[in-house]
Amino acid sequence: MTDFVKNINNFNVIYLLTQDVYTTTNQALANSQAKEVDLLVTWLFRLTQEYYNYKMAAVIGIVVFVLCAAFTLIAFGRMTRGDREEVYQ
Repeated sequence: MTDFVKNINNFNVIYLLTQDVYTTTNQALANSQAKEVDLLVTWLFRLTQEYYNYKMAAVIGIVVFVLCAAFTLIAFGRMTRGDREEVYQ
């Protein structure tokens, strides 16, 4: 989870260093309107600011949020179960 947050915080570095540097030759990647160096957050930014594809960016953002929330709830549920509480006291 912390790596995911770190990637979101690296938006400015990736966006400023790779702006219009790489060209896409992969047709599937070109159809997604992403570049080779895009992180998830820079791809969503590019979808909304350059291509005005708000629907796709919203769907991707919601799906990623749901997956991360489910993973986090499962992980926290297993970590804070309480059956080993006397070990830590």
